[in-house]
Amino acid sequence: MAGVLTGVVVVGAVVCFAWDGAASNARTYTLTDLDELLEGLSDEGYRWEKGVIRGRGTKLYLLGLPTQGAGAGG
Repeated sequence: MAGVLTGVVVVGAVVCFAWDGAASNARTYTLTDLDELLEGLSDEGYRWEKGVIRGRGTKLYLLGLPTQGAGAGG
């Protein structure tokens, strides 16, 4: 009985892990998606930088860098 329960727990964990990976992959953005997100934002006070980091996988990044005088922490 303990072996069956252990097997169910292991299979359940693998299914949850696979589901998490599939659901996370569906939520990833493209550079075009980032452009659309930035379209509605004001550029006032920030310079937006986006790009791709290549390696074992492709990773996107989006940085909102304060321009001079912005983000002084008021």
